[in-house]
Amino acid sequence: MMPIVASMGGVAGNQTLILVIRGIAMGKIQKSNARKLLIKESSVALLNGLAWSIVVSVLSVALFQTSWHIGLIVGAAMLLNIFASAIAGVSIPFLLKKMGIDPALAGGVLMITLTDVLGFITFLGLATFFLLGQT
Repeated sequence: MMPIVASMGGVAGNQTLILVIRGIAMGKIQKSNARKLLIKESSVALLNGLAWSIVVSVLSVALFQTSWHIGLIVGAAMLLNIFASAIAGVSIPFLLKKMGIDPALAGGVLMITLTDVLGFITFLGLATFFLLGQT
């Protein structure tokens, strides 16, 4: 289940990243409207994350015959990872541009690394927190 959580965050984050990089390149996105874009993208990510977390939670319980605790952990990790990836997808291009690095060259690699690490940490952290608390 961990690779699913990490990859879904990567997919969502890359979509946001590409949208922002394209907007910056075309001159439609500047620092002045970055906050509005961040709010919009994080709202979309919350809805998207909620929908996918429900689907993955139910499927993990049904297909892998795990407890509902595991399903909730997988769903919560997915929701958090998709949300964090949207924030990163908006932030990374601006940070790279500020450092003088072309976001189109370095953004994807940074995004995938970040979402993979966040996905694994979130999943394992939630699992540790909830499952050790139930003993």
